[in-house]
Amino acid sequence: MKKSILLIALTAALGAQAQLSVGSSESLTLAAGSTFSYDGLVFTPASLLTLSGNTVTKSATAVTGPGAAAGINRSYVLDAPINYTGTLQVHYKDDELNGNMEAGLEIYKRLATVWVTTGTGIVDPTLNYVEIALTDVQLNGVTAAQNGTILPLVRHSFTAILRNSAVELNWKVDNNEQYQGFQLQASADGHPWKNIASILAVSSSGTVSYSYTDRDILFTTKQYRLQLQDIDGRHSYSPVEVVSQQPKADMYAWTAGGKINMQFAGRAPKQVRVFNGAGQLVWQDDTAQSSYTTHMLKPGFYIVSYTSTSGMALSKKVVVP
Repeated sequence: MKKSILLIALTAALGAQAQLSVGSSESLTLAAGSTFSYDGLVFTPASLLTLSGNTVTKSATAVTGPGAAAGINRSYVLDAPINYTGTLQVHYKDDELNGNMEAGLEIYKRLATVWVTTGTGIVDPTLNYVEIALTDVQLNGVTAAQNGTILPLVRHSFTAILRNSAVELNWKVDNNEQYQGFQLQASADGHPWKNIASILAVSSSGTVSYSYTDRDILFTTKQYRLQLQDIDGRHSYSPVEVVSQQPKADMYAWTAGGKINMQFAGRAPKQVRVFNGAGQLVWQDDTAQSSYTTHMLKPGFYIVSYTSTSGMALSKKVVVP
């Protein structure tokens, strides 16, 4: 608990683009009736609330809707949705109103792909906060806007699937013309996140699908998320996808462009040999490396023979299409 509180203090100090991260190996538990504040977002749960494997990102950029519709210049996005019962407050500064009438402010929640109002609550224009009491409400984002404001749909989908010793990442966006690019990020436990690929948006409007293959398969559990980068410099995140697999073997092999690619976990082997279906040696490498790629091979099945990190002689059948 002390560790989580320290983390909150450090990340909140970052200012306009601050983050609160609670890893999957630790948790932040709020007792019923307690009050917890994170950079202007205040929870007072009516029942036990536990945060684990989640990141809350605070932004000073307003959520915008059709035409000139926009929320205040303050919003929060959670990586994973939570079910919440209790009082929720959003504190703001006068210069963050962004044209919204203070007396008409309501708290808006982001649920999956859409922002909707939570209903009329309490506005305190002196202390600068808006408050609402919620019962069993699922949310993964919070902001405030004048009642009647139409905020945009969050139009995207994102999946991560382990297939053929690689993770296939696929996403689809509407209004593709509003994006300049996408950043794929991965993490072992949700903190910290590492950029693994940058993808530029194609020059096309409407609905567009994208994909990327992550071949860094030396993991048992890995989390993925997509950062969507707007042309105006803003960005948002997809929900987190988690991929798990059994403990690693010594060697993984896959084919691409008529070649066999091999990647080894742990210590590198002393020798790797590849035989064709007739038992003939067609490729060999006696250098100790963590990865190898053969020359072009004819279609057919091959046997990859190698010495494992435990000293055992092993082999694996690989088909070149």
